[in-house]
Amino acid sequence: MARGQDAETQPPPTRRDKAAAARRKARLRRDARERRIIDKLNRGLSEAELAAREGVTLRRMQILVQEILARRAPSPPAEYLALQVNRLNEAMIVAYGSMAGGNLMAVDRVVRIVSEMMGWTAPRTASTCQDGRCHQPI
Repeated sequence: MARGQDAETQPPPTRRDKAAAARRKARLRRDARERRIIDKLNRGLSEAELAAREGVTLRRMQILVQEILARRAPSPPAEYLALQVNRLNEAMIVAYGSMAGGNLMAVDRVVRIVSEMMGWTAPRTASTCQDGRCHQPI
């Protein structure tokens, strides 16, 4: 009878515990993968390059990027602006480093990136829009 009482006081471990640990581990892996993909997209890698690095097909990477962006899509314009400025900042760092290393062809890139950044960060009170792009008057 002592044996029966022990069984009643300590319930056997459930399979749910293992499943929860497995789900948590899978979620952490997925989150890490998402962070890698977002980081690489922000740095300007193409989906084809991402697919090769992650070891998946191009179509699978396109689906992954679509799903990630659907979940993380910036809703208000301020978040979209922050995303664009972040991307341009990364490009600026690369272009400026190349220019500082003696590559004078990078000067054009730096000027374009600065111009683009000014378009995103300047107030848009008197902007003109042509061809789907808005420009600030100088």
